[in-house]
Amino acid sequence: MTAVATIARPRWAYVPGEGGGVDREAMACGLALLSPSYADRVPADDAAVGYGIALNDEGFFWEAHEVLEAVWRAAPPAGLDRLVLRGCIQIANANLKRRMSRPAAAARLMAEAAADFAELGRRGPAPTDSFAGRIDLTRIAAGFGRPGPILIEPALT
Repeated sequence: MTAVATIARPRWAYVPGEGGGVDREAMACGLALLSPSYADRVPADDAAVGYGIALNDEGFFWEAHEVLEAVWRAAPPAGLDRLVLRGCIQIANANLKRRMSRPAAAARLMAEAAADFAELGRRGPAPTDSFAGRIDLTRIAAGFGRPGPILIEPALT
């Protein structure tokens, strides 16, 4: 996912109810990475997933949610990747709620992400060449109890 480093980031992080709107130009660049559909899995090195995760880990939580949700919609409906993506979307949303000083909403979203990851543990293992197969759920879960944003990239193998 190193090519993601060269893709433009938003000039500001959008937070609903605060200041300006979404940096639509940067979001269009990120969404252009999206594959219209995925045959049987989301590849481990998918550019749109990498961009969405980078956005989360750099503090662009609303934007991360939007990109990861677009990938989720294109992912195979019954696949493990879709389950992991939903958990990552909930993490980005929980991070946003923390930033908005809404701890109860953040806690609920983290619990939903944890449930998605627990389900993956019951269904796994995922293919190693898929996004779901390279995520380290234990490392992500360790971030749930800590203050500050929950990062996803350090939890990828």
